[in-house]
Amino acid sequence: MKKNIIAGLDLGTTKVGAVIAEQLENKIDILGFGVAPSDGLNRGLVANIAKTAAAIKEAMSIASNRADIDVRSVNVGVAGEHITSLRHRNYVTISNQDKEIEQSDIDRLKADVKTIRIPEDRQILHIIPEEFYIDHQGGIENPIGMCGSRLEALNHVVLASVPAMQNIKKSVERAGY
Repeated sequence: MKKNIIAGLDLGTTKVGAVIAEQLENKIDILGFGVAPSDGLNRGLVANIAKTAAAIKEAMSIASNRADIDVRSVNVGVAGEHITSLRHRNYVTISNQDKEIEQSDIDRLKADVKTIRIPEDRQILHIIPEEFYIDHQGGIENPIGMCGSRLEALNHVVLASVPAMQNIKKSVERAGY
């Protein structure tokens, strides 16, 4: 029996691509894929929810039939003119007694980034740490287990248009996912 099933969608101006795969220990096994023509999108933005939903439904149906699996949720790739990014540097103080950096410290850094001021019509899509600093020493890839009093991160913050994301979500939900 297949267990770790993942499905993905690529929404494009001319076509919608769908893939269904099984995630194994060290690899991903493609079980099925589907492609459907699309005229509901324009440069990464939904121009017609009904047409986009129909293309999603068709591509997912083809992929599901090939994979012989019925999926209910999908991961959607987001692209287009509405995607922007910025760099942000922040820090947290390490408060545990032995000053060893833990995953919870990195989680606090990420939570802090989510509080930055961005325009109301934007939302944070990804926070990607580019580099960590411990007590002002840079070039650190993975600070977990290291010791220090101050943990900083230089982050690449990817932003998306809220209305664009809502329209993509609506299209996917109307397609039944």
